[in-house]
Amino acid sequence: MKVRWMIRTLGPPTLFVTCSAAEWFSDALVSHLRTVNATVPGIEKMSAAELCVLDPVTVSIHFQKKRSAIFQKIIRSKKTPIFGEVADYFWRIEYQARGAPHVHCLLWIKDTPVIGRDSPETVKEYAPFHHWRPFLLCPCRARLEQFACRCHIGPVAVSF
Repeated sequence: MKVRWMIRTLGPPTLFVTCSAAEWFSDALVSHLRTVNATVPGIEKMSAAELCVLDPVTVSIHFQKKRSAIFQKIIRSKKTPIFGEVADYFWRIEYQARGAPHVHCLLWIKDTPVIGRDSPETVKEYAPFHHWRPFLLCPCRARLEQFACRCHIGPVAVSF
């Protein structure tokens, strides 16, 4: 309910960001899981996914520290926030079947264009980084080139 109230009050979010534990690419996490669970038979042959299922507490602690650092030092940095100054945000942590957490964030960035208020050209020009190109996504999951969908389910969101 909170996110619905936020959208009603603040308007559509500027960005949707997902961050994962990226256990497949974290040699340090895999090594740490093997060390703290050294007494488990066959630990050296286990995949990153199996290690996450084996020790969800350690994975959750690792992820929480990573998420907090990314949010505090990159997204909401006092000096140089990566997307611009964050006016407000909403996040939700979910767990995949293999036990690895990920977080979905809605970010409202100050002074950015809004679909329906600003021109389509202005919305398309906005991108936190020049090599990013926005695309439009309808609630029916159709990727669009225009600002309207044939299904008429609801509002269209910009994604990067």
